[in-house]
Amino acid sequence: MGRLVESTVVRSGGQLAAESGEGDTYLVRIAKYVPSEIVAGYVAINGFSLSAAEPQQLPIWIANFGLCLCLTPIYLARQASSGQPKAVHLVVASAAFLVWAYAVGGSSGIFGTNALNWYHASLSSILLVAFTLVSGAIVPQKKQD
Repeated sequence: MGRLVESTVVRSGGQLAAESGEGDTYLVRIAKYVPSEIVAGYVAINGFSLSAAEPQQLPIWIANFGLCLCLTPIYLARQASSGQPKAVHLVVASAAFLVWAYAVGGSSGIFGTNALNWYHASLSSILLVAFTLVSGAIVPQKKQD
């Protein structure tokens, strides 16, 4: 099983290959769209930054967020197999990073009270659940003759 979502093949007659068992399932797509390696690095660096003096935390949070957001599509593109369609996966995974960074950062980090002050616990929970449910429904497709 590869790191990226396996596309569903649309045959020339319009039949989806998923109907014949090809491609990833809804739950597998949800798991694969989350860039868990990048989210883990983001959380770790945010945790390390808490030991820095308060004026130094904000630049660390901004750099960490920007770096991880930029690394998400780069890292996942390198994980793709040759010929595997990846554009949809890279866009969804980047959006997933944004949602997860907001949700797991809590009141610290770039979204917290010492920076943008945009964090709300209930909103983060709602966004996380909604994004997770919707992302599994996104099925990358490639045409096959």
